[in-house]
Amino acid sequence: MLDISIDTNYSNYDAIKYYSYETTLQTPIEEMLQSYLSDLDATKLCKTSKGLVQIVSTNSFRYKEIVERFIRTLFRIPYSDYIIYNFFLDALMKRHQENIEFELNFNSIQTVKEKPIKNNKKSKVPNKYVRSETHNLFTGELVYDYTNFATGDSFVSSNPDLLEELNAPKKKKEKKQPRKEFGKILLKFSIK
Repeated sequence: MLDISIDTNYSNYDAIKYYSYETTLQTPIEEMLQSYLSDLDATKLCKTSKGLVQIVSTNSFRYKEIVERFIRTLFRIPYSDYIIYNFFLDALMKRHQENIEFELNFNSIQTVKEKPIKNNKKSKVPNKYVRSETHNLFTGELVYDYTNFATGDSFVSSNPDLLEELNAPKKKKEKKQPRKEFGKILLKFSIK
């Protein structure tokens, strides 16, 4: 939440900003102030993939900058037009209070709906051989191409019954038996 402070001393005066304000002041002051008030509307929402999001929130840098531009433009109103000055100053304070109330309600009501995570992982290719029939281009005889897409292994054979043998489950190796102890063996060497 941003506190609006009206600083008449221009403590954060910057020449580049000043000249950008001067170029915007080619339009009438009241029209410019109305434009800034509409830009300060934090109730404007944008629909994104994550849900509804505010376009400008009260704690953003953009909001602070628009308020600063509004105040600088407001100071351009002559003292004799104090009714217009007070009208726009009240409109700024009212808009800011509406934004704060909206954000409190918006943040408490809005619940982040997490979409179920889709399983984007590709299913693994089974570790099995597939047989396809082809003809040898040079001899014209029928040959069988055995391919395992999981390992990338491929070979050609003339044996049509090799598929069952290749896809048979592998035999597990027997575990080695632990070494048996034969007792203590002492070796004595004599030192010369």
